[in-house]
Amino acid sequence: MLPIRILPKGGQIPAIGVTAYAGELNRHNAISAGFQRHISKPVDPETVVAIASELITKQNCSNFTT
Repeated sequence: MLPIRILPKGGQIPAIGVTAYAGELNRHNAISAGFQRHISKPVDPETVVAIASELITKQNCSNFTT
């Protein structure tokens, strides 16, 4: 995670943290580590697609406003 985030535009890459841990602390740790979203396993593929689409849409919208 850190090698990507230290690149010039690395902090702008959307990322979803997928783990087997579902607790609130785990979600907080994933967000603190730089992930925009956290989901726990088992993962519903439709949920992953919906979240990825949301993150991509947000990033595309922010590219138009900067």
